[in-house]
Amino acid sequence: MIQKRVISEAVPAVVLTAIIGHNGDIGSAAPKRFPESFFKMADTLIGPGDEIQLPKLKEAQKTTAETELGIIMGKDCRDVSEENWQDAIVGYTTILDMTEESILKENDYISGNPRYLTIVKNFPTFFSFGPQLVTPDDVPDVLCKQLREYRGRMQTAERVC
Repeated sequence: MIQKRVISEAVPAVVLTAIIGHNGDIGSAAPKRFPESFFKMADTLIGPGDEIQLPKLKEAQKTTAETELGIIMGKDCRDVSEENWQDAIVGYTTILDMTEESILKENDYISGNPRYLTIVKNFPTFFSFGPQLVTPDDVPDVLCKQLREYRGRMQTAERVC
């Protein structure tokens, strides 16, 4: 049985996230040897049930949300080998990552530019995380996951290993 622990007082100064499978969204090819990433500032972080504030800019015309798997690292990982990456994991949690997509891509007020990625990911309240932390021993194979997509009342599921 999976035991869930409540995440409390976990307010990082910066959250670094990796982009996997979304390079087409920002108009670039995936890097070959080094992960593409962006950071989230501390004021983007909110807890489950907290209200998301949409930007009040005229340029902000389409805000989107993605649910993601949060991997919580327990130590500095700059020198962790590729084969030992899972040794640095403390646990997993759910994340809701917001993006002001129209500024990134293009709209009536601004030409889109992939260099705006940091801006469009860092409006206050744009990163909801938790509340539970599931430890690695509760997840036998984190790379094998069940994906579900909801569009209105329709649901599709796919197992990816």
